[in-house]
Amino acid sequence: MSILIISMYLDYHADAVFWALEKSGVDVLKWTISDFPAEQGLSINISNEFVSFHASDWTKNGKGIVGDGKIDGGCDVVWNRRIGRPQISSGTKKSDKAFILSESEHARRGFINNICQNSTWINTDSANYKYNNKLSQLTLANNVGFIIPETLITNNPIDVKEFIKKHENVVYKAFTTPQWYDRKNKNIYTAMTTKIDLNDIHEMEESIKICPGIFQKYKNKKYEIRITVMGEKCIAVKLNSQDSEKSIIDWRAGNYDFSIEEIILPDYIYLKIMTFMKKSGLLFGCIDMIVDKDDNYIFLEINTSGQFLWIEAINPEINMLSEFCKFILNNSNYNTEICSTQINLEKFSSTEISKFSLGESKEKYNKNKARYQNNTVFKE
Repeated sequence: MSILIISMYLDYHADAVFWALEKSGVDVLKWTISDFPAEQGLSINISNEFVSFHASDWTKNGKGIVGDGKIDGGCDVVWNRRIGRPQISSGTKKSDKAFILSESEHARRGFINNICQNSTWINTDSANYKYNNKLSQLTLANNVGFIIPETLITNNPIDVKEFIKKHENVVYKAFTTPQWYDRKNKNIYTAMTTKIDLNDIHEMEESIKICPGIFQKYKNKKYEIRITVMGEKCIAVKLNSQDSEKSIIDWRAGNYDFSIEEIILPDYIYLKIMTFMKKSGLLFGCIDMIVDKDDNYIFLEINTSGQFLWIEAINPEINMLSEFCKFILNNSNYNTEICSTQINLEKFSSTEISKFSLGESKEKYNKNKARYQNNTVFKE
């Protein structure tokens, strides 16, 4: 029996959980699927007699879950953390890139959706794909009884203008978290939730036409809540984002310059969350909610592969790393008690793999790749 983590290279969360599980004596494997196809081979053989597969860069020299090549070879749990985008070889012709990306994505998703079918997936690829879409999230949240902000999703600037005239206070959101890299200044920029008005729309008309966006009625809030859902357990923290000018509209813009505290959710909110998770098929997710001036709990979104270790980084008393490991083990044949409270973010932060995961360039990653995939980096 073993735990499989599917992720990208230099993923801090995946590396932290790998370290914590291995420290607890768990047979854990990490598959860096983002290297496919440039630096990784995937093969699957299908016939009437058998189905077998092989991935060329499985950790532990291809042993463990791969075994004799048959699917479902002893894996209890698969944490489908983040798969990133297929990596194309640097020498690929520009005219071939679109075709190679499309073919690689089809092959990779087909591979993921057909391995380890008897394992517990956190989360399945199909559930991740559907509920990473904000329209699907809001539709289901509304169906289970959550209060949601009035929302317009469009690429029609005329509809956006009418929406702003109706609600006055409106914010723009992107479907994803885009990033732009400033090579000159070596800065990374991203799109945050932003207030907009009619003057902005006049300047944005052509941009709206070529790129759809999410427009919502802005809700004044007392505070925000981040709810990390792990099966039937919810760890809810109150974000005092309104204490900082930078984080009033979007708490991510404040560089975490605010305090957080663990809170207990009202029973009716907890039950709605459990209904949402059951209907979506998700076992894990990070839900963002706000509490308005009238103490209404308003659902904003769920991130099916959300970050959670930042909570422990701000407030070490909330041991998110240990809790997540227990959640994984609870879905396996392992005893959750083997993951002690001594497994925490502070201890992981002092390890070699933590520094490697946070600060290394891709060039150095490539130089250390053999060690990385054979787990020697993880040994402390």
